[in-house]
Amino acid sequence: MLTPLDIENKRFTKTLKGYNVEEVDDFLDQLTLEYEKLYKENKEAKIIVVVKDNGVGMDLVQISKFLDENSVDILAVAVTEEALTLKENDIKTEVLMLSPVVEEDELEALIKNDVTLTVGS
Repeated sequence: MLTPLDIENKRFTKTLKGYNVEEVDDFLDQLTLEYEKLYKENKEAKIIVVVKDNGVGMDLVQISKFLDENSVDILAVAVTEEALTLKENDIKTEVLMLSPVVEEDELEALIKNDVTLTVGS
């Protein structure tokens, strides 16, 4: 199996007309087979991104809309306000609440807005 280091360190022989086409084609064929294998093994995996308001200086809604449009499966948040903000701004991606919720009114609002809750100990 190819490792990221194998790909990074791969060098091709140069000929008069550039790189050896056969070497490049063989390497790309091998890379394609490895990628296909990894893709098939992991196609059921979900991508979860934790988002935070003003995280790394970016607006919560702005970064979440970008992620929503780019095939992220779940957006995870830490506080109720962030979860509700995403739902109010038409984010279609599933929203996962990471923190436990103890206030009844917050719990009702999260359930009403179809936010996935977690259970903490």
